[in-house]
Amino acid sequence: MSCLSEGVRMLAAYARAHQAYLRGDHGRVLGIAEGALSMTRELGRLWRISMQSWSI
Repeated sequence: MSCLSEGVRMLAAYARAHQAYLRGDHGRVLGIAEGALSMTRELGRLWRISMQSWSI
């Protein structure tokens, strides 16, 4: 997944988190969200992520 652009990686993380949420795997959702947030911090960018998108 590292060969994808930043935006595509974030979209893929959102899709994986949504799929886990629908399965009821809320712990995995939190892990995916934390991974996505740390990825943005590593890139040194300020991303505005709506908390509604990641709320469980």
